[in-house]
Amino acid sequence: MSTLNSTPKLCHRCTKDRLTSACDGCHVSFCVKHLTEHQQELYQTIDNISEENDSLKRELSQRGIEKILLEQIDTWEKETINKIRSTSKTARTDIKQLTEESTNRLISIMNKLSNELHKNQKDHQYIEDNLNRWTKQIEELKKELQIPPNIESFLEDDSTIVRLIKIKSSEKIEPNQTDPSPQTESRRENRSSKMAPSSTSPSDSSAALNKSESIANQSSYTAVIQISHAT
Repeated sequence: MSTLNSTPKLCHRCTKDRLTSACDGCHVSFCVKHLTEHQQELYQTIDNISEENDSLKRELSQRGIEKILLEQIDTWEKETINKIRSTSKTARTDIKQLTEESTNRLISIMNKLSNELHKNQKDHQYIEDNLNRWTKQIEELKKELQIPPNIESFLEDDSTIVRLIKIKSSEKIEPNQTDPSPQTESRRENRSSKMAPSSTSPSDSSAALNKSESIANQSSYTAVIQISHAT
């Protein structure tokens, strides 16, 4: 849109004193020829912005960020499960080994006691001191059999085995969204998102061109996978 000047003014481009019209957007005066060129430039700028916006839409539908992030989560899941299985296998092996060692120790004591008893029975040697000692050994063996081996499992304070995975997001909002509603802000906090207002660089052209360029400031979303040590 333009407004016809009541008095002749210099054209902003050809600098000739002739009948001019002022652009309602940038308030600069142009002659008829250059006003038409100026309007065509604005139309072309809008077309370019629209084409870029359509191109961004196509890029957004094809970028496959969700697939990449999900693949990273799948990889983390498999690695974590493998580490847990490996640690569990080691723990089971240790328990089996310690249990066998405890059992073998008791068997060794019992075999030794059996040999002594058989020898004394064969030789008909029944000394009271030996009988008391053997009786005491039998009582000790009974107690050990009633009490489980001194083996226990515990959770080691080590976060290198399993690490937690978190999803964080950062968003760029449009300039007219500097005062988000409480409901919107609550949703962003629940998603652990960080909000950063987008900035637009000043243009040396008209105000109408600045207004058109603001259309290109679309909101963006970036998701980041963060793997942290379990606490």
